[in-house]
This record gives sequence, C-alpha cells and structure tokens, in this order.
Amino acid sequence: MDYQSKTIADFQAVVHFQLMDMVDFVKFYLRSASAINNCDLLDFREKLNRKTGEVEKYEIAKYKGMKFKIWNNGFLQVSGSLHKFKNDGLHNYDDFTHSMLCKVLHEFETSFGLDLKKCVLHNIEFGVNILPPCNTMDVLENLINHKNIKFDSIKKGHYRQAEHSHFICKLYDKAFQYKLCGQIMRWELKFRKMQIVNGWGVYTLHDLLNPNWFLPVGKRLLEEWNQVLFFDKTISPTYLTLEIRDKKLLEWNNPNYWSGLERTNKCRELKKYKVCVLNHSQRIHYQLANRIQKMWLELQ
Repeated sequence: MDYQSKTIADFQAVVHFQLMDMVDFVKFYLRSASAINNCDLLDFREKLNRKTGEVEKYEIAKYKGMKFKIWNNGFLQVSGSLHKFKNDGLHNYDDFTHSMLCKVLHEFETSFGLDLKKCVLHNIEFGVNILPPCNTMDVLENLINHKNIKFDSIKKGHYRQAEHSHFICKLYDKAFQYKLCGQIMRWELKFRKMQIVNGWGVYTLHDLLNPNWFLPVGKRLLEEWNQVLFFDKTISPTYLTLEIRDKKLLEWNNPNYWSGLERTNKCRELKKYKVCVLNHSQRIHYQLANRIQKMWLELQ
C-alpha cells in the first residue's frame, strides 16, 4: 500500500477527533428574514447603482466581517468567514474547533434571530492551517497542477488556486498574508456548487452542528491534496542518472511539459517522477499530506 492509500484508509479507523480548523467562508440564503431588520447590531444602508444613479432593491449591512444583504421582499443573503467572525472579523489563522463553530452559529441565532434550519448554504470552504516542513512560498512556487488544472497565481504571490466546476483548490501562505513570524500554510477546498457537500448531509447552517460531516470532509481534503502534482526541489542529484539530472528535472519542473503530455506518456512520466521523489528527496508532498491528516484527525 502506498502512502496515499494508507493515509486515506486511516480516516476509516478514527472516529473521535477534534478539528483544529475547518469551516471558513460561507454564503447562505434565507427566504424570509424580516426580523433581522430590527437587529441593533446591523446598520442596513441603501445601495446606489453608480452607473444608473438608481437605488438598488436591497440594503447592505456588515458586522464582524460578515455581509448581510436583504432585499425589499425580505430575502436575505449572508456571506463571509465564520472563522473571522469568531475573531471579530480580524483574522482566521488561529484554531477554530467544532465547539467554536457551534458557538458562532448559536450567536447567529440569538443575535440576529436566524433560524439555522432555514439558512440554506450556497457556498462553503473547508480547510486546515498547518506548519509546513519548509518555507510555504517554496511549496506555492513549485505547484504544477491539480488533476491537470494549472494553479493560478494571484494576490501578490501568496496564494494559488486550481479551479474546477464544483470546487476550487486553494493554498495560502497564511503567515505572509497576515505578516506573521514563522510559517502557516492553509490547504482549502471552496465548494462553489453544493452537490458534493449535500452528499455529506450538509444543506443548512444547522447541519454543521452535527459532526457527521467530519469524516467525509477530512477524507476529501486529503484525497484532493494527493491529486496535487508538486515538484520537490529537495531532490538530490547525487545518485541520479545523467538523463534525470540534466533533462528530466528541468522537464518535471515545467507545468507546460506536463500539460503537453498524452495520457499514456504522462502516466509513465509520473511514475518515474514519483520513484525519483521517493528515493532521492525529503518527500515534501508526503510530509504535507501527513500534516493535513494529523491536523484534521487530532485525537481528543
């Protein structure tokens, strides 16, 4: 059994665990939330369309990093980071356990008068913050692709993403983002369509109170990380053949090389590359997989 199969299988054996960081950004809807207009914490203001000069048919309020958007008919859209909300909208680089998540959700009930069972999720992010075995930027700069989708570089270089139809794989240098000392790397899946998440029994905010989604979400985070093609710069040239040292290392580090290969040739090259990484490197990708797993499956 290779390490990818082993780490995924390990999820089956662990039942009780504590999440150190899991849910971040959410977007949810409520068809009727007229009571929220009377909430003293929210200062709703009209939105002016600069192009037409007309007042939009909705009002906006912001609180602890969350945006509340309510239409004239009472339809409510809320978006933002639940993790940042816990920290008064300031940051999301510390621990965010399930008990903390539940506390935030109950605050939504008591402070805003929201019925969690009627708050239907439209987008959601799951992820972990980990301490990488190397500089986070070294990881970002050597990402090749995820399931043949190249990683795009945006936000001044501290963030990469690979965009799929149902979800986006995202990797951050969290320490750089918040000007922190040391290293914090975040691996995250943002679900832009909810079919996969609904399959885990998560439809509304209320469903997040039930821990049944822990196991499938953790497995998916690890599975998608294992699909990341990453060039390991710790490969030592000492015992490599001349072909690998002088040619293959250059090719393997080129995203365009991988994208230009046909399936059969790509499988052959990938197998050759993985053997090289296994025998001649510090196996950074494997170490990161272990740290993602351990963070998600932190035993109570």
